[in-house]
Amino acid sequence: MTMIRMDIDQAQQTIDTMRRTMEEFNAQLSALGGSVDGLLGAWEGNAQIQFNNTWQDWRSRFTTSINELQPMITGLTTERQQIIDADSSSSFM
Repeated sequence: MTMIRMDIDQAQQTIDTMRRTMEEFNAQLSALGGSVDGLLGAWEGNAQIQFNNTWQDWRSRFTTSINELQPMITGLTTERQQIIDADSSSSFM
């Protein structure tokens, strides 16, 4: 039987880092959005339309990438807890 090893502390540090990174990315995206809104207000015509379309596409892809961190955080959190639970239950034997 294959033994699974996980450094519980390192897993928690990774989870915490991923959560902080998600929060930082969201804050930076919000700040960038404010700057872009100001820029778009200064443009007219095709330049504004093209830039806005490109911005919306980029923002959507970036948001998707940020949101894809959540299932990884959830999965790692679950695995970490399962290892802790399995270790606790095996210590009673």
